[in-house]
Amino acid sequence: MQALAQTPGPDTTHAVLDQLQRSTDGLVAYYAVVGHRRICTDYAIGSFDPLSIGIDPFQLVKYSRSLRTGASGRVILAHMPPSIQAQVLAEPVPEGVGPGVIRDNNLLIESLTSIHDLGYAIGRQECMNGWDSVAVPVIWGGTIQGSLLLWIPAEKMPEDTSQLVAATLTAGETLSQLATAPWCSASAA
Repeated sequence: MQALAQTPGPDTTHAVLDQLQRSTDGLVAYYAVVGHRRICTDYAIGSFDPLSIGIDPFQLVKYSRSLRTGASGRVILAHMPPSIQAQVLAEPVPEGVGPGVIRDNNLLIESLTSIHDLGYAIGRQECMNGWDSVAVPVIWGGTIQGSLLLWIPAEKMPEDTSQLVAATLTAGETLSQLATAPWCSASAA
């Protein structure tokens, strides 16, 4: 109940996603942890039409996704307990992922260590052909709550990703701080 009482409103968190989208011209999504999977609960895409690449926006939020694929999944997985990591590593790689997905469990485990050390993940066409990504964790009280994902078309992803990483880290830290701040509704004040 404490976590629910401290949850910021959707307008507050969506503003962070919008700012990241406008500053990077990428697509932005927030994935919440659901057991040993993730589900997109909010996104900011600016004027981009997801149907232009065959994605129904409803599909983004309808289905849960494996934590073993994509930068957003790996960022969450890096902060999960070993028992959940073992469950996820035992899963097969889902069908329909991008050509850059990490299929080898040893390489996946190495990437989790790197994510923990760096505080972010870079995905190179892991979830979808033609799209690269940057993802950062959103943490409340030391517990992973989700991940913030920035998608960039692969042909537009710069070799030096430091500016995109910095922008995504800043937005992720803002979401983590919002999740930690005490919130109350206007009617409770």
